[in-house]
Amino acid sequence: MASLHGARIPPKAVASDVDLASIVSKPSATAEQLDSLYFREREVSKNGQAELNENAIYELSQLDASLEELFRESHVDFVTHQQIHKYRLRVSRRIAAFAGILRRLLKHSEATTSSNRLKLQSLHRFYMERLMRHKNKLSDWWSRNERRYHSMCLSSFVSEATASTEVDGDENELVDDGLVLDSGEGVDSELVLKLKATRSMMLNQINQMSATESSMLKSSSYIVRHEEILNVLKKRFGTASQLFKSVRRQTLNRYGTVRMCYFAFLGACGFITLRRFRVFKLVIGVGYLFGFITALQMTRLVLSPAFFVARLFYRKADHS
Repeated sequence: MASLHGARIPPKAVASDVDLASIVSKPSATAEQLDSLYFREREVSKNGQAELNENAIYELSQLDASLEELFRESHVDFVTHQQIHKYRLRVSRRIAAFAGILRRLLKHSEATTSSNRLKLQSLHRFYMERLMRHKNKLSDWWSRNERRYHSMCLSSFVSEATASTEVDGDENELVDDGLVLDSGEGVDSELVLKLKATRSMMLNQINQMSATESSMLKSSSYIVRHEEILNVLKKRFGTASQLFKSVRRQTLNRYGTVRMCYFAFLGACGFITLRRFRVFKLVIGVGYLFGFITALQMTRLVLSPAFFVARLFYRKADHS
């Protein structure tokens, strides 16, 4: 059975009040004790206060070492589907017990206010990483052995069904020969019960496989349809980008023409607006007025010397 060998515990992660010597001195847990941790965690009261017992770290190290030993034995060639089922059940129970102890450890670290809180949290993080690693290993192992497990179940079911058919045939022959008086004796034997249990298990597995296959086909059809939609959108966006680039290039080439047309349009709009408000007539009238005033000023400038000379002669004539 697994021991502390192979369990990697960080030296700074263990709380100071935990006696490592006492942990190491404890005997290694047996398979029944480690499996009973699963049922013990299921019976823990959900409403009770979260407490960390003195054996929590010891149990975590034992479970970690036991899981490492089990995964080192995962390369063994299993002969029957019962062996695969038993191995998976053992690993699952240990992982469930591992997770339950970690939940208790987390609750205790959150509830405590002592100086050991950081150490308990670091210990929880370390074993949480170990738990995720064990879960990934179990998932990888099951993905490699699932098809083989179902094949073994099917072959076992077929062989047991064939054997039961042969037994029924022999029994019928014995009945015909008069050697068997009670036809019901031995029919409901342990073999028949096992065959019924195997048949129900195989039917459940077939239903699960059918549901998984249908969901995978549905997902693949969704993926193909989404891929087609993405390809169409990609083509549309490519065409739109090419059109935008061509329009931009033509606009840059015809920038001068567009600019002239723009200013011509603005000029025409301004002309129409000014004409609408009769601004041109007002400007022409103001121009005529300024022209008349300017003409009067020019006439005055031209005639002022003549008036000055005439005034001088008039004054001389009055004096004489």
